[in-house]
Amino acid sequence: VEGDLFLPEIWFSEAKAQDRKLLGIPYDLKFKTKIEIGMESLNRVIRNGVPFEAICFDGLYGRSEWLRSQIQQANHVYMAEIPCDTNVYLSEPKLGVPLFKPGAGSEIVKGKRGRHPKRIKVLSGQQPIKVRDLPKSGDLKWHLIRVRQ
Repeated sequence: VEGDLFLPEIWFSEAKAQDRKLLGIPYDLKFKTKIEIGMESLNRVIRNGVPFEAICFDGLYGRSEWLRSQIQQANHVYMAEIPCDTNVYLSEPKLGVPLFKPGAGSEIVKGKRGRHPKRIKVLSGQQPIKVRDLPKSGDLKWHLIRVRQ
């Protein structure tokens, strides 16, 4: 339906400028990862109104938290191959930056101790489970889903 040519980063070096010209590769083309090219292709499909029910992709794209996050934020259903050691949650955890809690023995700054948290963490206390352990969890019901007819 949609696609773009991936070129390794070395093809955008000065040493390859003549080869790019000889092959008709546009001068202003910039290096993009396969993940970036994939997301741009998907955005063009969506803009062009191509109907779809779900987005399916292999492990290369499935390993990209950024790509999965972009697709989820756009409220699209996706099915991705992911590594078996990926941590997942059985229900959506609450995320955020933890509240500052001064700790003993920390450097004193304006009457408060310690560093202020900056990184997003799971705040709701849920523990992740590795994908490889999902079949062992008795809490799950499995359903066969047909993707293609």
